Amino acid sequence: MKSFQACVLTFIFSFAVAFQYGSRSSAQVSHDYPSPDEMIAELYELASSSSDYAEIGEIGKSVQGRPIYYLQISRRGDKKKPEALVAANIHGNEWIGNRVAMSMAKRLLRDKDSDPWISGLLDDIDFWFLPCINPDGYVRTWEELDNDEAEWAHMRKNANGVDLNRNFPLPAERTVDMDLAGSDDPEHIRYMGPYPYSEPETQAVRDFVSLRTFFAAIDFHSNWAVFFPPKCNSNACEAKFKDMMEAARDRQPNLKYPTVSAWRIDSFSGEMEDTLFYKYGVMAVCWEVFPETAAKEQQQRLGLRHPFWSMNPYDIDYWIENDSDAALAAIERANKITGGAPVPENARKVKLK
Repeated sequence: MKSFQACVLTFIFSFAVAFQYGSRSSAQVSHDYPSPDEMIAELYELASSSSDYAEIGEIGKSVQGRPIYYLQISRRGDKKKPEALVAANIHGNEWIGNRVAMSMAKRLLRDKDSDPWISGLLDDIDFWFLPCINPDGYVRTWEELDNDEAEWAHMRKNANGVDLNRNFPLPAERTVDMDLAGSDDPEHIRYMGPYPYSEPETQAVRDFVSLRTFFAAIDFHSNWAVFFPPKCNSNACEAKFKDMMEAARDRQPNLKYPTVSAWRIDSFSGEMEDTLFYKYGVMAVCWEVFPETAAKEQQQRLGLRHPFWSMNPYDIDYWIENDSDAALAAIERANKITGGAPVPENARKVKLK
């Protein structure tokens, strides 16, 4: 429990911030989220400052022709190492995922020689980062930060109005008609697109993954503060994912997220995690940073009207601290579970219930 003094200071700070900002739009509130150009420059700076460990490139381009960048971080050597994927910003307005992914990359490069844990991870694993799968959505969100009437769905989707995380193929038929599972309606917030892989962004992810042998993947989203494995096919499958994510929970210092998985009642939805697991054998997890309750509280406390703040925390560092090392720990545990190899085909046959 907080001390009396700490409570008073917290009240004073909250009052001061609310007094300073009133009820202002995002354009009027200073924040530490990078512009699209700054975010890309950050990637190039990481690659150039650690060229012996980091490499930058493109996996494809967006609807509007923007590059979709990858950053590979590995300790060079003769042996081929297991590969892990860290992805973010498949939804254009979920910038906190981009920040956590980039903090993981910075941590690996900064502490590669000084922290035995990080050094050991790089001895065993090659890391690939896709920190912004939806660059058009990122740019559109940036452009609309001064518009408090901006539509959350409009910023979330790609330039064709498709929810990219509903545009992957279903491993089998959908068994439950859930609103969250995607829609054929182009006006729906989770419009799946005209057909699977209809979008250049999802095609780029497909082609990129097919050339690699990933054993694990973390895909950052916001704002439910939970871990979502793919729809599993057995109790044993769920147990392995819960083991993987328990390692993450052990590393979370502030808020420990639950693992939400119930394969008998879950349904396929066209999300990337289902495709990564069933098609490629990747232990892939949708990682939701930052709880909705905290989002509502900060909007009220800081007087933030823009829908951007319903998805992204003002205090970025708090959530980086909570989730960055935790995600590395989950990947480390997945490496032990799988032996650094994709899940065998006979262990990922589709079972609907």
